[in-house]
Amino acid sequence: MKLKSGSCMTLFFVLLGIICIILTLRFEYGETKRFPLLLAGVMSVLAIKVLSKEIITGEIEKATDESETAPSQDPKAAGKELHLFGSALAWTAGFLLSVSILGFVIGSLLFAFSYSKLHGRGWLVALSFAVIMTAAIYAGTEWAFDMPLPKGLLLSW
Repeated sequence: MKLKSGSCMTLFFVLLGIICIILTLRFEYGETKRFPLLLAGVMSVLAIKVLSKEIITGEIEKATDESETAPSQDPKAAGKELHLFGSALAWTAGFLLSVSILGFVIGSLLFAFSYSKLHGRGWLVALSFAVIMTAAIYAGTEWAFDMPLPKGLLLSW
């Protein structure tokens, strides 16, 4: 079988999650293990779910002589994929930067609101989504798992 490029990326995230879990289990203190284990576990489970869905629905292609010698992809489609990848990378970098500078609560509020607003949602929907998403993640990590979220450089002074 031949994996699509998306399937290869999903498989990469499965392996990355498993490696992160193994490395995190070597941490000395239990409190330092919780958050990385939670993130790596969620990432691995979601990636396994996507990969299994691709296998079940038959989206993984069989390699044939014609598919290996087929002409390359349309340049416009390749440019669109590159644009989508760059956009996702920029949003991820922006989120990580805002969380590291402003802290998780403010950074995730800004991220969720701006992402929703720039993708055509109304003011009320974007604001509601940002508040509900941030509150749910805050409640799940701070209260349920007793893990402190990053305060950010500005709030830690």
